[in-house]
Amino acid sequence: MVKTFDAAALDKGINLAAEFLDNPFCGHFTKTMAALAERDNCRAWLKQEAYKNNPSIPKRLDAALKALTPATVAHTIKIEELP
Repeated sequence: MVKTFDAAALDKGINLAAEFLDNPFCGHFTKTMAALAERDNCRAWLKQEAYKNNPSIPKRLDAALKALTPATVAHTIKIEELP
């Protein structure tokens, strides 16, 4: 996606997150939010008697924590003067 901004807008500053809603970070944020929700659910279940000794809950918690491992995201910003 390409967007053009005039000098006045650039001087004030551009909120790139607002301008580029579909960006390379979206997928990673979605996965991170899902993993955080799963982590929180597992931790809540482990406090309940009914789930405390359920062996699948710690496995799910481990999987959620592994999903939170940071990943590199690459992006390119090209700034050029218009003629």
